[in-house]
Amino acid sequence: MQDLVAHSLVAHPCPPGKGGRALPDNTGEKKGHRGSGWRPFACAFEGCRTRCRWRSEMRAHLRSHTGERPFVCSWEACTRTFLQLAHLKHHLRGHRGEKPFVCPWAGCGKKFAQGTDLRRHKYRHTGQKPFVCQQIGCGRAFARSVSLRSHQRSHSGNRAYRCQHEGCGKRFLRLAHLKEHGPIHAQQRQFPCLWEGCSQRFVHRANRDRHLRGHQDTRSFLCPWSGCGKAFMHNADLKIHLRAHTGIRPLVCHHEGCSKTFARATSLRWHCLGHTGVKHLVCPYEGCERRFFRKVNLREHGLVHTGERPFPCPREGCDKRFTQRSTMTRHQLGCRGGSDSGHGLAPDADPHR
Repeated sequence: MQDLVAHSLVAHPCPPGKGGRALPDNTGEKKGHRGSGWRPFACAFEGCRTRCRWRSEMRAHLRSHTGERPFVCSWEACTRTFLQLAHLKHHLRGHRGEKPFVCPWAGCGKKFAQGTDLRRHKYRHTGQKPFVCQQIGCGRAFARSVSLRSHQRSHSGNRAYRCQHEGCGKRFLRLAHLKEHGPIHAQQRQFPCLWEGCSQRFVHRANRDRHLRGHQDTRSFLCPWSGCGKAFMHNADLKIHLRAHTGIRPLVCHHEGCSKTFARATSLRWHCLGHTGVKHLVCPYEGCERRFFRKVNLREHGLVHTGERPFPCPREGCDKRFTQRSTMTRHQLGCRGGSDSGHGLAPDADPHR
């Protein structure tokens, strides 16, 4: 390993086509007339194609191969270690609460510990998504390069992160997903629900917090669209809702001859089932062989077997009840009150038959 490290720290001419040029006589590390594509330091570790402009930059990169993390956090009770001094400095700002990078956007004023976080935040104001997927027929764009790389694995099917737990072997597109999966084997549900009378425990704090919002009915994510005013428990739900205002439908059906777009992943999945023609949901009641594409249709059909009619007509004097809200709504349009009035489907009709 020492030989590989030593070889990597020797400057070499950039190969043709790599954006560099021939190595000048001066191979020191001072900035001068060199172009931005000039990267004379090549990593010698097998399978790594990283090239660096400066020897110090290559030293920092080599630590990712050797596992060396020489920069230790000195904060009390913190044992984090880092590959680079800059990473340690950024980490210490979190302990001290320092956020020197302020958003200049009028009316915003958010502060960040790192300049990169501020740059990414600005994309929210501008709507800019500079990282575009080049896959034919995709075209999805992202504000972060790491999001683009993760998305590209969904095209290639390359699930590079494998669970090492004996007998598991699950693979994941993202390292974050693998980390979330890990505690499941250890059954480390270390985050209990704080609501009185609830005994649920969670592997991840974020899951516990989402669960708590369900108890509190806290809808802290407000739609900023003028005249809307809708609120949501989860930021992900707000993002999907905003597509209704903007008209953005980023999810595309890739079935041959179909180019329909959708705002929700669930809508795309149900649509794709229509191409296959497979109705995979079977009615569980004995003697009934009805099949359905969607769970909601199966549930509605089940009411025919149970006799349950959960939707009463709200008109005064009408005591009719219906298995579907839509059937009740159609009935209500022509209902003038009284049990003998009404239009549309009969109350006990199965609309999917």
